[in-house]
This record gives sequence, C-alpha cells and structure tokens, in this order.
Amino acid sequence: MYVRPSDDDGINFYQDSDGDVIGFEYLLFAQFEFVGLSVRKQAAKALFEDNEKGGFLKQIIWIIISYMQMTEEQVEIWSSDANQFVADDDDETFNYSVRVAAIDLLQILLDKFSEQALQALADTTKHLIEESDKARVAGDTGWWKMQEACLKAIGYVSDDFLLAIQDSKVNFDLSGLFEHVVFNHIAATGIPFLQGRAIVFSSQFATFLSEEFASRYVAATVEAIQRIESIPVKVSALRALQNFCRHLDTQYVAPYQSNIIEAVATLLNVTSDDSLILVLETLEFAIKINNEVTAGYEHMIGPLIIDVWMKNPTDHLVVSVITDLFESLAGNTAAYSSFQARALPSLVNIINNVTDSAAIASAIDLIASLVKGGPSPLPSSYVEHIFPSLIHLMLIHEDRSISQSGEVCLKYFIQKDCGHIAQWTDTSGKTGLDYVIQYIAKALQPKESESAGFLGDLVVKLIKKAGNRIVPVLPELLKAAATKLEGAKTATFIQSLVMIFAHLMLNQLSTVVEFLNTLDINGRNGLEILLNTWLENHESFQGYYSIKVSAIALSKLFLSGDPQIQGIQVKGDLIVTNSSRIMTRSRSRKNPDQFTYVSANVKIIKLLISDLQNSSDSDVKRSELDYDEYDDEDSVETDDGCDEWEDVEEPSPFAPAEDYVVLSEYLDKGKDLDDVDDDPDIKEDPVYLTNLRDYLTDFFRHCAMQNENNFVQLCSELNEDEQQKLQSLVNGKHT
Repeated sequence: MYVRPSDDDGINFYQDSDGDVIGFEYLLFAQFEFVGLSVRKQAAKALFEDNEKGGFLKQIIWIIISYMQMTEEQVEIWSSDANQFVADDDDETFNYSVRVAAIDLLQILLDKFSEQALQALADTTKHLIEESDKARVAGDTGWWKMQEACLKAIGYVSDDFLLAIQDSKVNFDLSGLFEHVVFNHIAATGIPFLQGRAIVFSSQFATFLSEEFASRYVAATVEAIQRIESIPVKVSALRALQNFCRHLDTQYVAPYQSNIIEAVATLLNVTSDDSLILVLETLEFAIKINNEVTAGYEHMIGPLIIDVWMKNPTDHLVVSVITDLFESLAGNTAAYSSFQARALPSLVNIINNVTDSAAIASAIDLIASLVKGGPSPLPSSYVEHIFPSLIHLMLIHEDRSISQSGEVCLKYFIQKDCGHIAQWTDTSGKTGLDYVIQYIAKALQPKESESAGFLGDLVVKLIKKAGNRIVPVLPELLKAAATKLEGAKTATFIQSLVMIFAHLMLNQLSTVVEFLNTLDINGRNGLEILLNTWLENHESFQGYYSIKVSAIALSKLFLSGDPQIQGIQVKGDLIVTNSSRIMTRSRSRKNPDQFTYVSANVKIIKLLISDLQNSSDSDVKRSELDYDEYDDEDSVETDDGCDEWEDVEEPSPFAPAEDYVVLSEYLDKGKDLDDVDDDPDIKEDPVYLTNLRDYLTDFFRHCAMQNENNFVQLCSELNEDEQQKLQSLVNGKHT
C-alpha cells in the first residue's frame, strides 16, 4: 500500500475523539517503540541474543530494513522538492516517519547488542540484496528500494560497522559489496535515488577505500554534481563531497577542487532553505582544500556568499555557515586582501544605515571574522574607518545581541592592532582606547544587562595589550567590575568578570588584594565580594584555559598567606537534611538550601582537591565503565510488577564527581571552550602550557611538607572523603 501501491490501494486514516490521527504509520510507531523498550526487559534478552540461523534479532532487523524502504509518496515529493529531501534524508532529521522510526530502532539494537546486531545486519543485508537482485531479473520495477534501504542501514552505522570488520568481529565482504553492487549503482542513471544512495554510501566508507577506489568514487561524485540534473543525485553528491573532504587525504580531492567550486557556486543562485545550507557547507569544505586554488576563485565565491548573506542577514542557520566561510576566506592569506575589500563596504553600510538589530549584529560578526583572520597590524582602513563606526554604534545602542557581537569584535581589534587604536583620535582629541574604556565603563554600570560573558574577555585582552596606557583608569575599571560582580546572576557573566581579577592576580596578586580590600561596595569589602562569588562559582567555570587560570590563581591566593583572605568566611558544604518530605517549589522557597561556612583558605583547598581529582580522572578511559551494572538482576524490586525492567538512571546532582565523565577527559583530547585557535596569545601563555595535574600535585605536596599557611591544620576541616582523596592523589594513587 505504501512502498509498492497499486491503483486499487486506498490508504485510510481515522481520528479519535481527541482529534489524533490513527493510521497504519501510527500503529508502526507504537510497535517500534514497544520493541525498543523490550530490549531492556530481561525476559526478552534470550530472544534477541539467539544467534541461530533465523534468530529473532535477524528477523527484527529484516523487518526494520523492509520498513526503511522509500514509499511512493516520498519518491514523488523528494524527486521535485530538494529542500524536503535534504531535510528528510538528514541523519539528524526532525521530520518523523516510518523510515526514521525504523532507523531509530536499529540504533537501539546496535547500542544494546553491538557485535551481534552488526553481524545480524551484515547477514540480513546480504540476503536482502541477493533476493532483490532476483526480483530485478524477474522484472520487478521496485527491486531497487530494498537495496537502497540496505545501503542506508549500513551507511548509517558505517563507523561501527567498519571497525567491527577490521577487528574481525563481523564477517562481511565489504570489498565485494563495493565492487559488485555500489559502483554499479553509481552508474544507475535511470534510478536516481539508488544512484544517490550509492554515492553517499561510498563516502561514508571513505577511509576503507583503496587508492584506486577512492579516486574512482570521488571522480564519479564530482561528475554527478556537475552533469546530472536529478535532485536526489545532486543532493546526495553534495553530502558525499563533504564526507570525502572530511575523511580522505587531500590528494584525492585536490585534483577536483576547481570543478567542485564551480559546480557548487552555480547552485548558490538556485537553492534556498535547507538545500542552500547544504550547498554552503559543501563550499566551505571545498575552499579549504588548497588556499591558492581558492584565491583564484575569490572573484566568484566572494560576491556569491556576500549576496546570500545580504538576502538572509537574520537567518541564523545561513548566517552561521556564512560566518564560517568568512573565517576561512579571511584566514586565507592569498585571498584575504581582495575578499575583505569586497566585503567591508556592504558590512559597514549595514552597521551605519540599517535599524534591524539582528542584521547589525550579524554584520558585526562578519567584520569580526575579517579582523580575526587579518594580519597584525590590520590594514589602516580598519582602525581609521570601521572601528569608529563600531564603537559609536556600541555606545548608543542598547540591544544585547549588538553588545555581545561588538564585544567579541572589539576584542579582536585590540588583539590585532591595539597600538593603532591607541594612536587614533577623533576631532575632539579622544583616542580609540578612550572610547573602548568608555564602552566598558558603560557596560559595567549596575543598570546594564549582563552579557553572555564576552565583556570580561575584552577587559583581559585590553589589560594585556594596552599595558601602561590604561594604568591611570585601571582602578576605576576594577572597581566597576567588582561592583557589577556583587549583583551578577548569570554563570558565564560571573566567570568573565572573575577572570579579570584572576589574570591580574597571576602576576600582581598583592597589589590586587590590597586594592580590593580598600573598596567599599554597598557596605561590603571588595575582596569579600570577589572571593565569595569566585569560590561559589569556580566549579562551574568552563574552558580549558579559564579553569587553569582560576585554579592557579587560587593556589597563589592560598600561598600568599594574606590574613585578610583567611578572615573571610564563604559557603562550604551543603547541609543535607534527613527529611523524607517531598520538596516542592513553595517549600524550597521557604526552606532554601543551607550550607556550612568555612574560611576562604579551606574552601580553596576543597576546590583544588576537586580540580586535581578531575584532572587525574582524565587519564582513566571512561570507555572501560561497565554499564551492565544497571542490569535488572540488581534492580530493586517494586510492587508494580515492573521489577524486570532495567533502570538506567540519570546521575544525581549530588553524586560524587567520579560518577561523571569529567570535562578534562575531553579537554585533554584537544577540545577547548576558550577558542584557543583564535587567540595565539593564549597558546603562548605559560599557564595554558601548564600541566594542571602535576602543578596541583606539587602544590599540595609542598603545602603538606612546609605546612604552608597552616595547611595541615586547615585540612582537618575537610570532610573524610576529601581527606582520603587528597592523600591518595598526592601519594600518586587514583581513587
């Protein structure tokens, strides 16, 4: 009725009393969901784990792939609507269908049964491809749908599938599939959906391809995007090109870079919405292949992407990809000069003459991309003409998006050409630095809203780059920052303000402490405000570099032995009550969480123990965690008859840190929340290069041996768990 309908088939839908549609698709959704839930049921495990021929797992996967076949309605819609095909065929699609539900169930089975499910998938697809070949010989015109579904299923799990084959955990002739099936389908011009699926499939296994196959498949993909007009084939070729550029060595795609750029550029004028995003993303991959080749096409690429942005300045998805393209072209030294000269007039016109805040913020983001990718110092026109327009806009505008984008852009201006900004003056004699400081002072006013955390980055960059030029106004800036910090609520904004003081304390600790101690902010001491806010929020700080700066600055605060710090009381541990009453919102308001209070030095020790624990945990392979510990044999029996279900619980917010996959695990793999690639100053900072685990281990050992600042006595105020962690970590043991 759906995949191969006849003229006599009628598809009926009904509505229940609530108006919900009831039809065959919805019955399938419910059944797929039921099977997915049954995977967790102990009584059903034996069925799924049956490895005998015709086993239950193979039957389920056979059914799944059958329902992954394209319906005639999908064929009709996708053949004429590129945007719908792009949206529906994406692995992360939000458009639900039987095909998507079947893929979701396949993923559930693979997550649960791994190698067994992969082998069942391999055996089932081999059988289904053989059967559909027989159907083709017999004259069945719909034979191709099953093979397309098989390639879709395997391609969806390509990484796991290939790894299992390479590790000899799954028996499957992948080379034979490519040689006898996939390459033939790439030439199947009369069946565009099968041809397109074969193109995408080849790119999903790009790392598996031999040199000969890699060249053949890339060439076929480029030819498809250049010469074939079919929507399914063009869309599939675009997806495949992204995969090839991502996974293959440059030598296989470089010979086709010009062809790719030319073909993709022609599509920019005829696409929109989802398909436009796909074309732009493919262009982004293409221009990164070889900078010299890209520079030769700047005259073609530049006007096109500027035109796309001018037509969609407030479309967040389009703007996001355009910004990435701007950054790539700005970072291409061979293309930079011509591209920035082409782009800047339009961008400056937007910030000078347009009233739409979203469009202005978008233009500022693109200017920031050009500044960030530009040389240091910048071409004179940036400071002489663009900077005045930007800073004037930021001083008069109250829109938050403009402020945030402007703060990032100003930071790059300061980073690239602080000297020129300091020398530039307007007709009244005010320098560029005067205006930057004026904006910062404005943004730190108590009545101003909290930005997303970029203001602190701007101030830190200004202090580092401007040096002695801002010494006269620095006390007022720090006072304003401390005052703003007192009432700050947003975590990212708090972090950005704290970082101002943390950076200064790395080199001028005593001066900063003395200065803060003299401040009276609404009857509170400035040092007290900073330490209370800092120590309460340190554990929520984000970013590899920022975490290091905060931890090392806190260690220096402790080592200073300043009695003013010791005398400040801050929040310690949460006081856990034994009440069994359910805590509602109203009760929470009436009975807020209670905390112990400890000296600032004790709190610093507590936080640094946690940092040392987290940095040590990054050495533990989290993949070794056995999630079978949640199996229902160990679950607590309940009285609702559901004791057989496996309970994979969400971690408690009060669970010990070792129960989490810690941030440092990802950071050690090069993932950085501080945009280190955008800031060479950070890469060269000794703090960034410091091994935090080694640093903190040495810190604690030194404090223990020398009893720095009464360290031994202060440790007696730690809870038992912290004392054990400290002892084991410092002694080189991991708990």
